Amino acid sequence: MVGLALSFRSSTAYERYAEGRKYWAQLTLTTRNLSRVFWIHAKERDGDLGKQDLLAKLYVALTRIPVPRPSPTNPIQALL
Repeated sequence: MVGLALSFRSSTAYERYAEGRKYWAQLTLTTRNLSRVFWIHAKERDGDLGKQDLLAKLYVALTRIPVPRPSPTNPIQALL
């Protein structure tokens, strides 16, 4: 009887874990898609920076891989 109760508790705990993991994955996916929409519709800067912005947006839109950011030389910028 005790084994049956432990088995039931174990399977219930795993179901809760799996459901939470599913919701977390869905939240992560929705957040990424929303941020991608905001970023794609943002206004580009003027000049060469605007061209870089546009190329970065196209790269992300076509490959779905984040654009590598240059490492900052200032340690304060690394925290931002």
